[in-house]
Amino acid sequence: RSDILAVSGAQAREIDGSVVTLKGTADVSLEAEYIFSKYFSAFVQLNNLGSINYQRYLNYPSFGFIGIIGARFSY
Repeated sequence: RSDILAVSGAQAREIDGSVVTLKGTADVSLEAEYIFSKYFSAFVQLNNLGSINYQRYLNYPSFGFIGIIGARFSY
């Protein structure tokens, strides 16, 4: 699975009421899962592959590159 989030020209309001335009960017993420059985699977997620620091909302910076490895159990 892959995801691409593209943001361009988002506007936000400062505390004093002025409007600013946030910088545009693209955030690319990948996920892979291997299903061993109907009860167990393992996965890898790679988020923000470009490690781009951007603001999705005013004064809320995004995380840089994030890698997650895990397993899922179900019954």
